[in-house]
Amino acid sequence: MKRSWLVLFALVMVVGLVARRVVDVPRSPGEDSTKAVLDHAQTLEVLEGRSGEVRILDASVVHVIDGDTVVVASDGAEQKVRYVGVDTPERDRPQHDVATRFNSALVRGQRVRLAVDRRRERDKAGRLLAAVFLVSDGEPSVRLVNDELVRSGLAYTYFKGRNVVQETLHAGLVASQRTALDGQQGLWAEPTNRLGVDAQNGPVAATKYRFHRSECGHIAERKTKSMQRSAALRSGRSPCRTCAP
Repeated sequence: MKRSWLVLFALVMVVGLVARRVVDVPRSPGEDSTKAVLDHAQTLEVLEGRSGEVRILDASVVHVIDGDTVVVASDGAEQKVRYVGVDTPERDRPQHDVATRFNSALVRGQRVRLAVDRRRERDKAGRLLAAVFLVSDGEPSVRLVNDELVRSGLAYTYFKGRNVVQETLHAGLVASQRTALDGQQGLWAEPTNRLGVDAQNGPVAATKYRFHRSECGHIAERKTKSMQRSAALRSGRSPCRTCAP
């Protein structure tokens, strides 16, 4: 009987660890602190609980544009959705097609649940900025597509402005980027990855969400912090699109 209780206790402990991971993830880029990383189902639950700040929308994916943009249908209307907090290679970059196919395999024709910040629902192009969850009726599994792309090394973290949904996803996305970097997945398979960004050491000038070449015009009058490229990527910062450090 005593042995049975010990086995049961061990099983409960394992399940608890799987359900909630705790890893060393910055609360914001450049800030070191230990923070709980929620799994995908817990993330959705948190967002659904913030109804005053977050709008939840059920939809179907009818078309995949690229690795981080889709067209969904909801309430008889179609609209473009941009995955918040992540970025995938543009059309003229290697790995664009790989990321697009990966995204299509995940979501095309699927029912999804979108979480959108009520204060900043759309980007400048008019696309809905959302966390996109695959939720199957009658099944306990929930998959956050934004995170699946980063963990597979086919997207990198891309944080911009204040956004409740983005902030909720932040710790998990940074943890997944570290996993992809450590495993040399996708874009990070080579020292100089296919975005043209060196994932290894080399000095860069870091701002809150980006890192730049020292001569980049975007940082002429801004406060920056000198750090290594690898540290910048591991903190969740993304490369400047202009100077491509």
